[in-house]
Amino acid sequence: MEIAVIRRPMRTLLAVTASAAVGLLAAGTASAGAQTVQPAGSTQRSAAATLTDAPSGVPGANAAPTISATSQLSERRFVAAGTDAYVVGVEDGTFPPIGWHTTGQMGGVFTPPVKLLDGLWFGLSGSWLDSATSYTSGPGFVRLTFPVTEGVQPTLTEFAPDGLSAVLFGLTLVPVNGSAATVAVTADAHSEVSATYPWSSTTPTWDQFNNQNTVSAAHGVIQFNQEQTPWYADVASATPPSSTATGSGYWGPTSATDQAAFGTKGEGGQLTWNLAVPAAGRTLWLGVAGSQNGPANASQALQAALANPVGLLQSKIAERDNVAGQTNVQVPDASVQQALLWSKLNLADLSRTIADAAIRDTQAGTVYPAPLATVPQLSAIDAAYPDYAEFFGTDGAYSSYGLAVSGQWQTAVNWLNAMRTVSQIVNGNTGKVVHEVTATGAVYYGDTTEPGDINETAQFAIAADLVWRWSGDNAVLADNYTFIDEGEHYLASLATGPGGLWPVGDGIVEDTSLGGEALDVASETIQALAALHDMAVAVHDASTARWAAQREQAMLAAFGQWWISSQHLYADSLCTSASDGTDCTAAGQQLQQRWWTSVAPMEQDIAPVPDADAALGQLETPTFTGSCGLYVDGVGGPSGTGGQTCYLVNTGALAVGEANYGRLPQAVTDMDEIASQLTVEMPGALPELAASAQYNPFEAFTSRANVMQAWSGYGLLWTVVNDLLGVSPDAPAGSVAVVPEIPPSWPAMSVQNLHVGTSTLGETASRQGTAYRTQVTGAQGLALTIGAVLAAGATVHSVTLNGAPVAYRLVTTHRGTAVEVSVPHPAATEVLAVQA
Repeated sequence: MEIAVIRRPMRTLLAVTASAAVGLLAAGTASAGAQTVQPAGSTQRSAAATLTDAPSGVPGANAAPTISATSQLSERRFVAAGTDAYVVGVEDGTFPPIGWHTTGQMGGVFTPPVKLLDGLWFGLSGSWLDSATSYTSGPGFVRLTFPVTEGVQPTLTEFAPDGLSAVLFGLTLVPVNGSAATVAVTADAHSEVSATYPWSSTTPTWDQFNNQNTVSAAHGVIQFNQEQTPWYADVASATPPSSTATGSGYWGPTSATDQAAFGTKGEGGQLTWNLAVPAAGRTLWLGVAGSQNGPANASQALQAALANPVGLLQSKIAERDNVAGQTNVQVPDASVQQALLWSKLNLADLSRTIADAAIRDTQAGTVYPAPLATVPQLSAIDAAYPDYAEFFGTDGAYSSYGLAVSGQWQTAVNWLNAMRTVSQIVNGNTGKVVHEVTATGAVYYGDTTEPGDINETAQFAIAADLVWRWSGDNAVLADNYTFIDEGEHYLASLATGPGGLWPVGDGIVEDTSLGGEALDVASETIQALAALHDMAVAVHDASTARWAAQREQAMLAAFGQWWISSQHLYADSLCTSASDGTDCTAAGQQLQQRWWTSVAPMEQDIAPVPDADAALGQLETPTFTGSCGLYVDGVGGPSGTGGQTCYLVNTGALAVGEANYGRLPQAVTDMDEIASQLTVEMPGALPELAASAQYNPFEAFTSRANVMQAWSGYGLLWTVVNDLLGVSPDAPAGSVAVVPEIPPSWPAMSVQNLHVGTSTLGETASRQGTAYRTQVTGAQGLALTIGAVLAAGATVHSVTLNGAPVAYRLVTTHRGTAVEVSVPHPAATEVLAVQA
């Protein structure tokens, strides 16, 4: 495919006028004992000291950043993840039943698409390590510290090396009296070798699908296998054990009640050591490895993991250190600053690769047909741990914003490739994006016979355009153009309601009360058409460019159909007929049911400014927003009080919408609310849901929302980089605009090591009274637009570039009036100063 390098202006879309429980949770959060520990002079990077052990001998002891908790550890989940394996447990060192997708089976050790173990437990001289006093999340690992036991200080380090189907556990023992000791160490492992799909509620069920496990021990390796399958799990140490044992038990400290909840399909094994521990301490490494393709692969992964655990940990820390150092943002808000950093690390922890994915259409879990195809390898970003460790259309699309601005482009490209590949297998050349791809390759939902989640087809186009603009990788365009073109024509074919403009089908909200035309689908389709237009121009497809532009403009011209002037809000759905949704009485009826998707036109930056200001003002009221953020369904909506829960992505969308329209104090408030959840359960992980009167983050492990969610950082990274720092690249065209808008409460902010195409930029933006300053470094080779968004009502008195007066233009944007200066051939450093 021939691709033309074109220079496009930054996109300007047409717009036409048209309780007590909370207190208890807050108190619990405040007493969590969470804290960050950073090396001096850095808030983003680990520095070289990361790769050496502290005198205590604890692996990675000097790594940074770290964030810790010391209270409620028995109620907090954690995850330590790599691309091919992960472990989910509880921060006190236990492994109770966790998760609801497959009830109780979402914790333990996994090498997707196979679960390996329900848990792994260590004991010293008969005392189980199940009451940690401190838990720490680090860059790529977790660490649990236990009380002094049998005269030694135990610390457990857990991590999953990227690229290996294995998890490593390092038990460090340090004598507290400074003298060498011999310690009796026990490790119990109990298997649950099983497929991660089917689930408890599907046909067949998890229990019907999976078989009994078997166990054996030889040469110090305990091996588990599910009967009649090539699924294996190996457990061993590089330090030969004194003894091994196998049987139906070996559950460590797990209670009989929890054992019964796990069921009887698993088997157990035990390794013991009489470990000589020198005065300086010693680390015993134990590995758990698995395979879906026979025992040889599991054995190879285990050997590779145990060959050099310290070296693998050093590499893991270095990899995460690199992620932390990219898009190194500095803002004068400690909570947001910390959450920005960890949101990047969360995205890295959710990067996933699965092998031999058997693609089958399960039609929402009602059937289990033969595979349509088997894909040798799929890589993408998982949605969340523990229950959504799989690929989604919407989750991946929202995650692509953070991936794009943080330089994690390959993960975003992988997601695009995976979703396109699977969607084409299931839906042919329709262009419809499937909703949910499990780790086995089974597609739960999203074929063309299923009417919902059509927003994901539009979001795919937006995400591809985003990644293309930031990376400048024309392979993104070449690989996805035809699929996106088909998808936008598919959405057009669904526009069967009055007027023939708005696609009919559920968006991200799936509720029978909604009308057939959803506001988020309409808003995102407009942006997707703009993306298709630009891609069509780049590949010289004039007819598609013309079609996309005409359809985009027609939808924008008619967008007033959604506006309800009496409520100062957009309808969250339109009825296509009287029988459309349970609340519909006539075709064309506007429904405003308080759904969070009411923010979509502002989030997508397509609303006229007067309507946007009015609607955002309404969304800030207690009807829509509470102390946890933007409600899923506001007060008076069809969900009742149960709708007053807050997904972090909802509040993130509100932050984006506020910032798109220059409402920065409100955007900062929203970002602070998101950031406040970083230490509620797993320190350093942004969860799915915010704590609220309707959601207790410490409810039963088998009913909780996810502890780490990829899309939860959307409203942080994207809002700060795109809106506040004002970075808008068009790397394929060799240009970038840097036009910041500084919040009143943040007088200065900066970003370094920001990747745009092959360039690495830095930006420092500040505002002191009526003086604005924007400095950009590293833009050589790009056509630079440098500027600043002025406070409302400001009048420009002078504009200089590098100290000399310069010609400028005033540009009216949704954020406000911007001073902009074109710099066709920028120097290494360009400094714009505006005096208003």
